[in-house]
Order: sequence, then C-alpha cells, then structure tokens
Amino acid sequence: MKLLPDQSVASNLRADRNTIYIQRRHHTGFSTGVNKADEYSWFFLLALSGTKNESITLLANMSQADIPTLTRNNSLLFYSTDQINWRRLAVPVLTDSAGLKQYATFILPVTGTCYISNTIFYDYSYLDDYFASFVARHTAYCQKTTIGTSLQNRPLRLLTLSNNANPLDRILLTTGCHPAEPDVIASQAIIDWLVSPPGLKLLTRYQVDVLPLSNPDGFANRSCLTSNGINLYWNFMKDDQKKCPEAFYLWRYILNPPPLLYLDFHSYVHQYHRHPMPYLKDTIAYRGAFTKHIVKQMDRYLIKQSRGFYRFGKLAMWPDSLSRHITQQFNTISYTKYHFNLYEGIPASQTRAVNIFIGLTKLLLRQSINHQHILLAPHGHAILDHSDRWPFTWFYYLPQLLSKSYMFGKSYWRYYRHRNQSHLFR
Repeated sequence: MKLLPDQSVASNLRADRNTIYIQRRHHTGFSTGVNKADEYSWFFLLALSGTKNESITLLANMSQADIPTLTRNNSLLFYSTDQINWRRLAVPVLTDSAGLKQYATFILPVTGTCYISNTIFYDYSYLDDYFASFVARHTAYCQKTTIGTSLQNRPLRLLTLSNNANPLDRILLTTGCHPAEPDVIASQAIIDWLVSPPGLKLLTRYQVDVLPLSNPDGFANRSCLTSNGINLYWNFMKDDQKKCPEAFYLWRYILNPPPLLYLDFHSYVHQYHRHPMPYLKDTIAYRGAFTKHIVKQMDRYLIKQSRGFYRFGKLAMWPDSLSRHITQQFNTISYTKYHFNLYEGIPASQTRAVNIFIGLTKLLLRQSINHQHILLAPHGHAILDHSDRWPFTWFYYLPQLLSKSYMFGKSYWRYYRHRNQSHLFR
C-alpha cells in the first residue's frame, strides 16, 4: 500500500504499515462576515494505491489512544477509482459524539489507485461535462447560459428548461453551494424528471432555472468555501463583484425577473443520526395572506415528506443568506438547505428530491400561481394583510409562538426517539 498525498485532501497524512492516520484539512475562512469555515472542514479525501483485499485500518482525526472513547457509529465511508462513480464501504465507522473522530477497518475493494472519503466528492470536470451533455441531448427544452464567472474564472453555467415561449412564471433551483455535500445529485435527478412527460407538462406552465454548480471553485479545489474562503450560504455577498463574484452574478440574474419559488439542496455527511429535513422560515417572514397560505401548505408537505422532522428559526432566515435577501426584497417563496442524508443512498436521495420538487410545484399548478399573486411591487401585486402591520403583528405572533412551542417540542421528541431507535447507535 502506498499513500498519494498530492491527490488527498488532508492537513496531515501518514501510514504505519497498513494503518493510515489522516487529519482533516482546516480551510481558512474569509475575514469578514460569518463563514463557519471550521464547521465545513469535517470531510477528508484519502488517495492510496494498493492491492485488492488488503486489510486497511483508518484513523481519522485521532490516535490509537482514542479508540476506547468512541461510542457511536455516526459516519460512513465511500470509495471510488475515478471520483465519479462512488460506492459505499459497508463497514462500521466508530466515532465520537460529534462524528469527527472516525475509526474503521476495511478490505481494499480494488487494485490500483483508490479514493476513500467520508463523503462523496465529485470531480469538477466530470460534472461540468455532465450538464453540458444533458443540454446537448435536450436542446428542444433546455438551454445553457453563462451568467458570470467565479473568482478563479470558472463559468457559472445556468440551465433554463421550458416548454412554452411564454411561461406563467419561473422557478429557481440551486445546488453545489458546499461541494463536499453531494447535493448536486438533486439537480441531476430533477432535470432528468423535467424532460420526462410529467415534467414537460410542468414546463408548459413554468420555466425552471437550474444552477447545479453554484460554487465551481469549491468543486475544483475540493473545499466547501469559495477560492478566497467565503461560505456562500452564510455569507452571500451579493453586492461585491470583486470578492464574491459567485454571489454577485447569481443575484444579478435573480433581479431580472425574481423567481416565484426558490429551492436549494444540501446534504448531511457526518451527522447520520439526523433524518433528512428542511429548514423552514416562520411565515411572518412573508408578506400577504395569500403567500402565507401557500407557504403553510408547502411547509406541511415538506414536513410530511420528512416524517415530521424539520428545523426552523434563524438558521433558515440567516441575515446574510440568499434565502433572506430574496424573500425580504421580493417575497419569493424560498426553501434553502433541505438536507439529504447519505445513509439513505444516492437513488433514495434523488427520489426524495424529485418528490419534493413535484409536491411543491403541484401546489403552484393547482391555482395557476404567478408573480402577481406572490411577489411585491414592482414585480407583483401581492396584497398585504393586517398581520403585516403594527399593532396586528402582535396578534399574529402570539398564536405563532404557541404553535412553534408545540411543534418544537414535538419535533425534538421525534428526533430523540429516532436517534434512540436507530441501528446507528446500537
């Protein structure tokens, strides 16, 4: 067995016979704003060359002395020969409570170069070619537009899917904000569904814009941050073309015109005790009784799809996030950070993504909703209701507080029950 440090993502990598010690790389965050760089440095990518059926012991972010302290099976391992086709290593991965210290023993599945990771990290060139090939195969319904470039001059390619010269309105879908979270599988699955007969029926009413790789430098550099350390979710610097062109160009595209609905996917990686779930805004974030009514229906659908699991509050309405900007300025209905869980596997996660997309768009199709119903002037004519004005906001907040208190307790009760019953913790 031979280690390949140049192809690995780690701050430290060494081997003692067939025992490999690897330390995760700590990525440097941008100096301004909230970046949470350390929280997004949990992944590692190990490259080695060996012989099939060799026995390998892996200790990530730990030493031999830490092994007795590991109390959970809270992580997964995947392997690939090309960083394109990934498969799970079906072995237990013992971890600490945070899931960062990871210990596993496995049999090397192939001879030659093999990549071992605690996530699925796709090759950037492969993904760029994949979506270009998709457009080439479906030119009747799909066009590709470069809306700008990243800090390292990689194109921000947006796919526009439509089956009508004058669609009712448009929907925006993004993935790839944090490249080590393989949520790009959602874009792949949804665009495949959109060119199927049921999807083409939707495209006669709504145009769907897809930005599958919103952080191309992160994919190329194998990081969850942009090339200068900006975390696009927590620090969406929409007005700074020089420091954050990825956010700048996406925001400029959004302005003309703003989308009716915005979806954004993410993925849990080392937090496998969590069920797939959405991040939900409080409905007070939206303006107008009709918009609130639609949002409540969508919330209920997402909660049902997630078996009652969800998160809400400040995380879903972070002050510097695109989610907050787009809702506050235009009243766009936005669901960002719907998290998959890789423990379900790629096919199940893709099915979940398509079901979520179908369910939310059905609610729009049912009433032929367009920007005039939802967006604020000058982009629409959403009618404000009394709950948007003082002092009526207090009458709205009180039942919301009671409802949230009840749902908060119910959600955490389900969470702890799921955690205690899960075979991951046995």
